[in-house]
Amino acid sequence: MSVDLWRKDTADRFGLAVAVGAILIVFSAVAFAIYSPVASSLDAIASTFPQEILSIVGEVGPGGYVVSELFNVLGPLFLVAFALIIGSTLVAGEEEDGTMSLLLAHPVTRWQVIAAKSVTLLSMMLIATALFWIGVTLSAAFQDVDLDQGGIAATCLHLLALSLCFGLIALAAGA
Repeated sequence: MSVDLWRKDTADRFGLAVAVGAILIVFSAVAFAIYSPVASSLDAIASTFPQEILSIVGEVGPGGYVVSELFNVLGPLFLVAFALIIGSTLVAGEEEDGTMSLLLAHPVTRWQVIAAKSVTLLSMMLIATALFWIGVTLSAAFQDVDLDQGGIAATCLHLLALSLCFGLIALAAGA
């Protein structure tokens, strides 16, 4: 793997990863701020649901609806879209910009280029996913919503793996 290539690609895309993470932090903060004032009403309504509905909806607990929306809709949508954008432009973007021939003129093999691009994708997804996890954790703590931190961390790890799969497919298609 070419560390110099990884550093350059990471520096070029670092701002975008932070922007995606910041957007997810804002969504988390807004979602918990909206949920917090009506939490007791929603819990009261959820307690009247029959068992059949609860088996479909899942366990409704503190912040359950908000966490469900963040981790089932917004998180995957933003992280997968970000992974697709990054993955598809890492190699195809070099070709489109006309810099691929210049890159391959250096003493690096094609496998080293792909390895560096893959590690760049991993780095960007780690940054965005970590910011999302931090945003959910801080937003829930600020609004006094007690969440299982192990479950939140595991879900963020799952989102990282999901987005990496899509990103690597896009990287392969772009290559």
